[in-house]
Amino acid sequence: MPGRKILSIALTTYREAIRNRILFTIVAFSLLIIVASYFAGQLSVHENLKIIKDVGFSSLVIFGVAIAIFSGIGLLYKEEERRTIYVLASKPIRRSEILLGKYAGLALVLLLLFSVMTAVFLLTLVLYGGTIEAHLFKALLLGLIEVFVVLAIALFFSSLSSPMLAALFTIGTYLVGHLLDDFSALATRTGNPAMRFLADLLSSVLPRFDRFDVKLRVVHGLELIWTEVYYSALYGVVWIGIILLGACFLYHRKSFR
Repeated sequence: MPGRKILSIALTTYREAIRNRILFTIVAFSLLIIVASYFAGQLSVHENLKIIKDVGFSSLVIFGVAIAIFSGIGLLYKEEERRTIYVLASKPIRRSEILLGKYAGLALVLLLLFSVMTAVFLLTLVLYGGTIEAHLFKALLLGLIEVFVVLAIALFFSSLSSPMLAALFTIGTYLVGHLLDDFSALATRTGNPAMRFLADLLSSVLPRFDRFDVKLRVVHGLELIWTEVYYSALYGVVWIGIILLGACFLYHRKSFR
């Protein structure tokens, strides 16, 4: 059954990735930054909790994205370099199942690491006298969806290029996706038709990562409506599906050396 094959590859990928020391180095570094926010908060009498939320939440997303890029860009390339892809290809399994299994396995790793970092972040917040509010979990959910979208993009570019190019393309897509809202606003203010066309085109072919960016609202304690969270999460899930579909198509057509 396809589902059983994907699950088997996902578990194998999870066991391999969870042992990667570099991943844990990145996580350890992010945890240090989250804990450091506790001490940074003491520098300001009135803004301490805001500093902790700002540094902590930013660390979660930034390092989650970094882990997604690092783990996603070289996964398929390593399989090809170690020739293990030929072992998988010789079995009655589709390339799409291989790719989806790899994605699911890495997503499990990211979920675990993101949960650990979240626990440290919330513990730091509580120790400094803050309260764990519902809008924090809503924002964390959107942050996790953002990380999963980046992972899908990393696998997409990994299916058609080298790790170096995949990293550059993934980072570029991520940065442009965060600037789309500002670029659209600039195009509207200038009234330039070419700029407006380019803004609309980029908004159509790239995910808008600004839809997941609610850090400022979290820092200032503003409420997040569940309906807004739901549609933003659904938007991310749809994009994950589209990107993985494209990655499966490219990976199926790829010729191995």
